[in-house]
Amino acid sequence: APSTAPSAAKALDSVRAAAAGDEEEARGAATIDIRTKAGVVRCRPEDIVSKRLGLRFQRGEIIVEYVVPSQGLRAHHVVPVLEQSQADARCMGGGSLDAAAAESLRRVHAPWLASVSAEQLAGLIGRFRTGAGAQKK
Repeated sequence: APSTAPSAAKALDSVRAAAAGDEEEARGAATIDIRTKAGVVRCRPEDIVSKRLGLRFQRGEIIVEYVVPSQGLRAHHVVPVLEQSQADARCMGGGSLDAAAAESLRRVHAPWLASVSAEQLAGLIGRFRTGAGAQKK
């Protein structure tokens, strides 16, 4: 899919809570800095619209494709699925730990995962745990 901004095709983002001026700092409003090839784009968490999810089994990552319509930006956010939580889930049974891991990831990556249901996220974590969908080499 073509990007809405040429330099944003391979944009990487980083979360950095930063005050965007004295007024917003007083209210406690945070911004998110998104690094692109063209520079840094700043937006509010509520400006992020998640579009699609992908899985990288080899690296244990969920990739969130998102847009920031006000900036004309389409980018990806990487959500690492912790190996330790996978090991714990294998030992203790997956379902409830998948749900707990999903809630933990939703808190840490809230701007990108806010519109993703807990059930869908837990299902993706379960796929990592069981290896479902991973191509064996």
